[in-house]
This record gives sequence, C-alpha cells and structure tokens, in this order.
Amino acid sequence: APYRLNYVDDLSHIYCMRNDVEALGNLTQMCFSVDPHAPQTLCVLGNFLSAQDDRPGAIRAFKRAARLAPHLVSAWVALGHAQVESRDLASAVHAYEAATRADAGDCRGWAGLGQVYALCGNWYLGVRFFHKACCARPTEPRLWTHLGDGLARLGRGEEAIRAYEQAWFWLPQIETATRLFRCYHDRDAAWGVAASPEGAHWAFAVTERFLSQEIPRSSSGRGEALLAVFRAPWHDLFSSPSLHSAYSRTNAKPPSEVASRHHDLVLLASVFRGAPEDILDSLLYLACFSRLQRDVRTAQQLITIGQRIGGTHGEEIVQTLRGDGTAFL
Repeated sequence: APYRLNYVDDLSHIYCMRNDVEALGNLTQMCFSVDPHAPQTLCVLGNFLSAQDDRPGAIRAFKRAARLAPHLVSAWVALGHAQVESRDLASAVHAYEAATRADAGDCRGWAGLGQVYALCGNWYLGVRFFHKACCARPTEPRLWTHLGDGLARLGRGEEAIRAYEQAWFWLPQIETATRLFRCYHDRDAAWGVAASPEGAHWAFAVTERFLSQEIPRSSSGRGEALLAVFRAPWHDLFSSPSLHSAYSRTNAKPPSEVASRHHDLVLLASVFRGAPEDILDSLLYLACFSRLQRDVRTAQQLITIGQRIGGTHGEEIVQTLRGDGTAFL
C-alpha cells in the first residue's frame, strides 16, 4: 500500500544485501514521504547510509529506530550488523541481545550473537547461540552450516556431521557436500581407515555436483549424457542397502546403464582438469575406495580420468589404482 510502511525495513535489507543503492534511495524517499519519523523509515535510512559506507550515520539511524520501537527486531539486528562492520563487537553483542529480548523466537538475534563470538574465536559460545538460532528456524540451511563449522572447530566431528546433514537436507549444495566429505575424511584418518562408504558417498556427491555445474548444457542433452557416463559405474557400487541410503541423499536418480566410451571420459577429464583442490581430493578418495572395494569398472573410469588430468593429482589417482603391481586390475 502506498501509505503504509509494513515490511519496508526488511525490503531495504534485501536491497542493501544486493548493494542496490538506487532502489534503496527510491525506497528511502518513499518512506520519508509517508512518515519521516517512523522506526521503519529510520531502518530504511540506515540501510541506505550503510550501502554508501556511511557507517556512523547508519548506526545513528538504527539506534534512533531501536529507541522509538524497542520491540522491532530488525532495528536491533541491523544495528548489530552495522556495529560488527565498524568492529565495535561489544556494542554489537548488546544490540543482538536486545533483539533476542524483543523476540526470542526470531533467529536473527541468536545468529548475530553466534557470529560475533565466532569472530572473537569463542567457538563454545558461538556454537551455543547458533544452536539457539537453529532451534528458532530449523529450515534455514545457513544456520546449520554455521553450527557445523563451530562444532568442527571444537573437534566435535560427529555432531558437526549431523548439523551439515541438516543443511544438506534443506538445501543440497556442493559446499555442504564438501564439508561432509572433509568431516568423514578426517574421521577416517583418526580411525586409521583409508576410505569409508560414508566418505565415498560424499566424495561422489562433491564430484557429481561439480560436474553438474561445470558441464555445459546443450539442447541435445549432451551434458546429461556425460553425467550419466560418470554415474553409471558408481550406481552398481552404491546399490547395496547399506550404501544406497546415503547415495539417495545426493538427489541423483539411479541412472540406466550407459557405455562409458573412452572419448566421453576424456571430455569428463577435461572438466576436472584445473578443478579446485577439494574436487581433486574427492576423486583421489574415490580411487582409494574403488581399490578397497576391488571394483574394476570404477577403477577403469578413474584411471582414464587420472591419466588425462595429469599433474600430481592425476598421477596419484593412477598410482592408487595401479600402484606397485599388487593392484587388482
């Protein structure tokens, strides 16, 4: 409605996150034309000033909004964010605490406290407040990711895995799969295990998600065909009941049998060449798992890819599967 200010503070925060100064300027003018003294108007002004790097002005606007409407969570949270950007962490803590007093069921105040204590290196309190934020809004994957990061920092690997799995459940992303792969990789190292089924599932999820992003899509469906070539040998390996449950979490439908032609694997290898370290580490982990399972099809696939990737990682993949003459191939 043209003469109401409902939710304009939230809208201005979205514009601020997008760094859309023009939209923020127009929204600020509109709000001032309706009520220049309303707390929501002051929040919009604060976000406009923040987008222009006028942090002192933004803090003054947010403080005034919070004084006028101490129940307005968005004002306290925005004030806390501005104070964090100004490196005034003690004041930010007070602002976020005020947000939790205004509405304990709003996750933003708890998440802000978790962020501040994480910045201070106090992961114990950071985990405590991120957990409260997750309880307030359990469907937000970013909160579960922050909680998992804190738990991992505290050496509570199993709990970190559970948190990351929640994040994956609500939003399957390669970053989450990478975190889960790293957790299982660290657990394997602590237990003296070369590779585990759980670690292999998440290593596969990492590589599959990477291919889904990097393989160019075409009208002929060539991208999906190449993905099917990569998935095919792994489907059989992951098809036992104990393995299939974890495989299904990658949201990949079981593919039909596809002939892994040599030139298709060469194309796949070209996608992996120059990939980030996490992706290449995932391929190497899959090579270890393939060798432990003595699975010829996945081993042949990875050897071809490793030979084409070249470099240290490519050589390690091939060496893992062919090795010292005791390999099963």
